Order: sequence, then structure tokens, then C-alpha cells
Amino acid sequence: MFTQFPPPFPTRAAPEIIRDAMVEAAQVTQAPEGLVGSSTIGAVSLACQNSINVQRLEGLTGPCSLALLTIAESGERKSAVDNLVTKAIKAFDAEQAERVKKNAIQYKARRATWDIELKLASSAIEKAIKKGQDPSDLTQLLEDVYRRMPSEPACRKMLYDDASPAGFKFDLRHEFSSVGFFSAEAKSVIHAGMMKELSLHNKLWGGETIHVTRRSTQSFEVNDARMTTSLMFQPKIFENTFGEGKSEARQIGYFARTLVTQPFSTQGNRLIIVPISPSVRLERFNARISELLHQDLSAIEAGTHERKLLKFSCEAQQRWQSAYNCVELSLGAGGYLSDIKDFGSKFAENVARMAALFHRFEGYEGDEISLETLNRAGTICEWYLGEFKRLFSPPPPPPLLPQDQIDAMVLEKYLLEQYIKTRLAWVEKSKLLRCSTISIRQVARLEPAIRNLICRNLLSNVTEPPPRGRKPKVVYALNVPYFENAARQLGSSSY
Repeated sequence: MFTQFPPPFPTRAAPEIIRDAMVEAAQVTQAPEGLVGSSTIGAVSLACQNSINVQRLEGLTGPCSLALLTIAESGERKSAVDNLVTKAIKAFDAEQAERVKKNAIQYKARRATWDIELKLASSAIEKAIKKGQDPSDLTQLLEDVYRRMPSEPACRKMLYDDASPAGFKFDLRHEFSSVGFFSAEAKSVIHAGMMKELSLHNKLWGGETIHVTRRSTQSFEVNDARMTTSLMFQPKIFENTFGEGKSEARQIGYFARTLVTQPFSTQGNRLIIVPISPSVRLERFNARISELLHQDLSAIEAGTHERKLLKFSCEAQQRWQSAYNCVELSLGAGGYLSDIKDFGSKFAENVARMAALFHRFEGYEGDEISLETLNRAGTICEWYLGEFKRLFSPPPPPPLLPQDQIDAMVLEKYLLEQYIKTRLAWVEKSKLLRCSTISIRQVARLEPAIRNLICRNLLSNVTEPPPRGRKPKVVYALNVPYFENAARQLGSSSY
């Protein structure tokens, strides 16, 4: 994973209410802007996903839910940020839990009455059959009893952070289910087993039907449910969970759908000059979330709930198609996105989803997403595209050095080791040719390496003229001050 500094999160590209909440949450917590941005967008997605779908092209429609994942060290104030932007969602959950408690008493009373009716109807049929009578009329009565079976009050819980896959799917069996898997420390999500069911995440991201077949209890289906994920991992936990060979998250397309970031830490720069408390901007943001959640709930209970289909304006449609085509062309061999084809293939859809969320959350009129709103979403998604490439692209191969330079580096290392051991001041060429500890004993490779060191003034030829009739014994003197300084820098025990 690369460690170069990421560019700043484009907070200013977000629309007004969302942008103001991001700015204030960052001021209050002094957390990284990328962390704040992802957490805030996650809350927006959860608040809006149950009320809208988006049309990307004619006949090509789908959910608007987003999947977000942030990698951040302990102490980056992940929980503090999440608490600020999900305050209204948690209040909604608490309200629904209280309603379920009150409704549970009424349900138990109605269910007890129904159980008696069922028992009496079944008993009447049994008696008629024993007497040899036609039970048809009584069977119709029993069918009527079954039709009146009271429904268990559904708890419209929104936030999950620790649930088993089986229990989670069971909670989604109700019509228009809408949930968020949020965790500031996603270790609990891992232990619960949810990160082992990544295909479930993919299906819910796409709004697909999930069939759950059981032998001991009633089977059921999850139809057209919505799920937003906003998970935060510490780097080591992320590596242990998704590192190479440890997960199929990349292969099965989970990361292709996920907006991932690892923002640069703000620790060490979070000085308190004037303490800042949450004020009107975060209150406005949470008030809008509460309004949206209660609108959906009221419509569901009244039986009038429908998801509104948002479309692009003519200008926005042209711009989205142009962006789609640019991305598609860059996925080809040698293209900018050729090494992250998986994420690139879902990029345009994520832009459409985010634009629809912005349109709904800000309360813009009509069902057409404007070019301005699309551009805002595109700017933010481009930032996530850069993050994905930074985090998941393979590192570029090191530049290839000429063989003589590589051999010169090997020879220099050998001479330094010998100098540290024996205070070597000179060396015979024949010794280098015989030496088994270096891999350049061939004359054709040794001589260019020696010339390289001579050009760098690390060696000098001090060969003396030989006696008549004999070949010269080639000797090279070391640049002793250079090797002495290099030895000191290595911290040799000889000093």
C-alpha cells in the first residue's frame, strides 16, 4: 500500500447543508477531512436511500446506497465524527425501539386472541371430519382466521454495527427495509462474520432479491432492501482482514463498489486555540436527516411509500455519458485505469448515486438532477478514484540500471566490507577475479565496474611497471578517506 500524501478531500464540492456539516465536524473534532467527508456522506446515503432510485440511462435504474471504507489509526477521532453526523439516526432508532416496546403489548394480546380463534377453528374441523361431515365451510373459516393473523411489529432499526449475517438478513425481511452498517472500529463487524459474507454486501448494494431457505424455521426473501456501509478500520486490522491472500474482497467486486480512503493523520497538529462546539450547521444537518427518516416511516405505515425515480437533466445526462466514456476508454491496456479496472467499472454508477443523494438531501425541486449537482458528485468521486489508485495500484517497477552500474555497486560493497575488516588500502585485480564472494569475476563485467569506481574517484590505478619479460600485476588503491567515512556511517564495531 502506498504511503504518499493524499490530496485534500474536496469538501467545498459538496452542496450547502452537507458541506457546512463537514466543515463544522472537522472544526469540532480536528479529524482528517477525508474521514469526516466519508462519515458525513455515509449518513446522507442512509437518510436518503429508502426514498429514491436513480436512472443512469433509459431502462438502467438502481439504488442510490453507497459503500464507504476509511482506514485510519487509533486516535483519529473516528467515533467522535460518527457520533456527530449520525446523531439524528441514533435518536430515530431509540424512538423506534420505544415504539416497539409499546406495540409489543398490543401485539401479544392480539396474538393470544388469534391463537384461541385458530385453535377453535381447527378443533371444529377435526370434529366435523370425525363425524363424517363436509368441512368445506369450516375450512373457509380457518382460511379467514389465517388471513387475520396479526403481524409482529417491525422495528425499523437503521444502524447496525454488530450483527450475524443470519440475524441481519432476518431483520431485512420487511418491505422497504433500509439499514446502515456503520462502525467506527470495524473489528466488531469482522468478529460477527459480516465481512465473510461480502457477496451479501454486493447483492444489497445492487438491490437484489436474497432468498433465505431454512429447514427448521420459516423461509423468507429479502426484496429490494437498501443498505449503506460506512466502516472504519485501523491499518493493521485492515491488512489482516483484506491483505493479499486473506480475502476475496477485490476478486468478487466488493472493493469495486466501495469508496475507500486512507487520509493523512492530523495527530500532532490538533492544537486547541478556541474550543469549538457543534452548532447550527450540524443541527441543521441532523434535522434534515430526521425529517427524511420520519417522512419515509410515515409513508410506509400509511401504505403509500414509493421510491421516487430521479433522472438527469439533458445537460447532466450528456455530461454523465461523456464521463462514462472517458472512464471506459482509460480501462484499456496501458490506460490510466487499466490497473484498477474493477473500481473504474463502477465509477460512473457511484457518481450517479451520489448526485441523486445530493439532490434528495438538499431538497431540490423536481425529479431532474442538475448539471451542477452532478459535477459536485463527480468531483468528490474523482477524489475517491485517486484514493483507490493510490492505495491499490501496484507500485511502479524500479528503473532498470545498466549492468556496469549494478556491478559497480556490488564491487563497492565488497571493498567496503574488506576495508572494515582489514583496513584494506589497495587490492590486486587478480584477487578480485578469484574472489568467490562477488558475482562479477568475469573480466568482461569486472573491468567496466572498476572503470565506474575510478570515474567516481573511489579507486585509482597504481600499477608499477613490471620487470622485463613479465606481465604487470595490476593494483588499485582505494580512496581511504571515502571508505573510512562510509565505514563510520555504517556504525562499524571497528570504530
